[in-house]
Amino acid sequence: MSSATDEAPAQAPGHGRIARLAWPIILANCAVPLLGLVDTAVIGHTGSVVELGAIALGALVFSFVYWTFGFLRMGTTGLTAQAAGADDEPEVRAAVGRALVTGLGLGLAILALQLPVAHAALATGGDSSPPCGSTSTSWCAPSS
Repeated sequence: MSSATDEAPAQAPGHGRIARLAWPIILANCAVPLLGLVDTAVIGHTGSVVELGAIALGALVFSFVYWTFGFLRMGTTGLTAQAAGADDEPEVRAAVGRALVTGLGLGLAILALQLPVAHAALATGGDSSPPCGSTSTSWCAPSS
C-alpha cells in the first residue's frame, strides 16, 4: 500500500535549468532597444541631424508599438507553459495557434493603418519642423 507521504518531494529546478529556459526571452527583450541604438549609431556617423532626429522618432514609435503588443507574447508564454506542464499537447498547439492568428490579424491591421499611425505619431510628438517631419514621413511611406 502506497501513500502520498512515501513519495519523494519534487525538487525545484536549479539556476542552470532556469537560465536555459529564460535566455530566449531575455534576448528578445534586449533586441528592441538595441535596434534603436544601432540605427542611431549608424546614422550618427553618416547622416545629418535631421536624419538622426527621424531615426530617433522612428525608434520611439517602433518601441511603443512593440511593447503595446507585449501582452500577446507574455500571455502566450504563460498559457503554453501551463499546457506543457499538464502534458496537454492539443492545448499547447491551440494556445500557439490562437496567438499566431491574433498576431497575424494585428499585424495586418498595423500595415493597413501604417500611414495614419505615422502621421498621428508625428503630430503628437510635436514634430513641427518641416525638415524632420518630411524626413520622418518619407521613412514611414511604403516604398514603390
